[in-house]
Amino acid sequence: NLAHLQQIDLSVNQLSGPIPDSIGNLDQLSSLFLGNNQFSGPIPDSIGNLAHLQQIDLSVNQLSGPIPDSIGNLDQLSSLFLGNNQFSGPIPDSIGNLAHLQQ
Repeated sequence: NLAHLQQIDLSVNQLSGPIPDSIGNLDQLSSLFLGNNQFSGPIPDSIGNLAHLQQIDLSVNQLSGPIPDSIGNLDQLSSLFLGNNQFSGPIPDSIGNLAHLQQ
């Protein structure tokens, strides 16, 4: 049972495949570090369920598709790293909701 999990750091590995939609069930998560892997596919919309998330690093993967509008739900987010992926489409307007964003 991971109901109280607050931090995940799986960065700098060779993890691959999609980020599971079930990541959105970890609603106590404050830090999610998955950078420098080989994750592919879109960021799941369920990422917007992580209301306590303060830091997210998904950089240096093979993520693609649009950045989901639900990312604007992360109103506690102070750090957002999405660089070095293959995203397409516009940056969602909802990113303007991230009032605490510093990086």
